[in-house]
Amino acid sequence: MTNEEVDQICLDDILITEKLSRRIPRTTDLKQENDALHTLIGQLVEQPQILLKKLVKIITQLCQAESAGVTLLEVTPNGEDICRWFALAGMLEAYEQTATLYSFSCCGICLETPCPPINISCCPNLGLTVAIPNPSPTTMPFWI
Repeated sequence: MTNEEVDQICLDDILITEKLSRRIPRTTDLKQENDALHTLIGQLVEQPQILLKKLVKIITQLCQAESAGVTLLEVTPNGEDICRWFALAGMLEAYEQTATLYSFSCCGICLETPCPPINISCCPNLGLTVAIPNPSPTTMPFWI
């Protein structure tokens, strides 16, 4: 891909938000979701320091996703905003703890967009949702 081609790509060229609403939802497995909640509660009691890692692994399994993760927004000593992949599971797991400039990150795009560019409620009974900025008090999703 040349620089000219990169300059011609805009955000609307890569977002698939409108296509997500046309997907056929997967069937809900309430037992599997209930088991996941019990696992997370046990993790919180026994090893809370790795709860987020366990969470993204469970999400990857329940949602049949290629990857899932938790990103933290940080400020570097020189004042730059960065997004750090704090906990990852799946095909991107090798990139855990890496950081990207906020202005060059898909996570930064999610936080800046007035409506979520991606909203996949893969497990509605657990409230697991992907990249919803400004959650309302009624939804309180996990930030993934």
